Amino acid sequence: MLIQPFETTINLESNLINPTQFDLLKIMQKGLQDSSTYHADVIGYGAKELDPLNVFWAVARLRVRIIIPLKNHHKYRILTWPNPYDIAGIDRNYQVFDENNECVIEGMGKWVIVDKTKFALIKPKEFILTKDQVNTCVDKVFIDGYLRFNKMVEILQAKVQRVVKSAEIDQNNHVNNVVYLDYIANAVEVAMNQTIQITEYQINYSESLFLNEHFTMEVTEDNNTLYITSYRDNDHKFVFQSIIKKI
Repeated sequence: MLIQPFETTINLESNLINPTQFDLLKIMQKGLQDSSTYHADVIGYGAKELDPLNVFWAVARLRVRIIIPLKNHHKYRILTWPNPYDIAGIDRNYQVFDENNECVIEGMGKWVIVDKTKFALIKPKEFILTKDQVNTCVDKVFIDGYLRFNKMVEILQAKVQRVVKSAEIDQNNHVNNVVYLDYIANAVEVAMNQTIQITEYQINYSESLFLNEHFTMEVTEDNNTLYITSYRDNDHKFVFQSIIKKI
C-alpha cells in the first residue's frame, strides 16, 4: 500500500473553568495520538492487525512546538504522515490548523513496535506488517530532529515524587503516554511556583510505568529551558525525560 498523509479533526473541549496550557496540550496530544491510531488502521497496521500478533505501537519520543496558543472550545484540523521507517521505528509528523487555517502546532513522534509478552522492541524492517510498506512521505516537520537533553545542567530546582494511580493506566496495562503531561505539569508547577507559558516540549519515554509504582522527577533549568529527569524509586531506572522551553 502506498501511504498518503491523513487528516482528521478534533474539538478541543475542556470541562475546567480555567484550563491551563498544559490541560489543553494534554487534550491535543491525545488528538495527535488518536490521529496516528486512525491512520494506522487505514494503512493496515492498526489494532485489528496487531492484536493477533501480540504487539502494539508505542511512542518512544514526542516533540511538540506551540506556534499559536490553543483555545478551549475550538475546532482544529490535524494533518499527520509517517516517514519511511528507520532502524528503531517510524517518525510520524503532525501539523495542527485552527479554524482560520493557521498552523498552531507542529510535532513529531518516534513510534515503535513493542512485543506485549517481553516489552521488547521489534524492528520495523523485520516486522511482517511494516517491512513491505511503501512510504513516499519523506518531509519532516523538524529538520533538526529531536531536542537533545542537556546533561550539564546541575542546579536542581525541584524534586517531585509521585505514585501511579489506577486511572492513569491504559489498555496495555501501563501509564498512558498522555498522562505524562500531567506528571510534567506537576513538576513544573512545583519548580516554578507559578503558571508559565511554554513554546515547546519534548518527552523521551524510556521505561514503562505500572500501577502503584513510585517514581521521582528532578527538575533543572538553564536559559529558559527546563529539564525533567524521572526515575523509578525501587531500582533508579530512568522512566522518562522531558525538555520544556518557556517564555
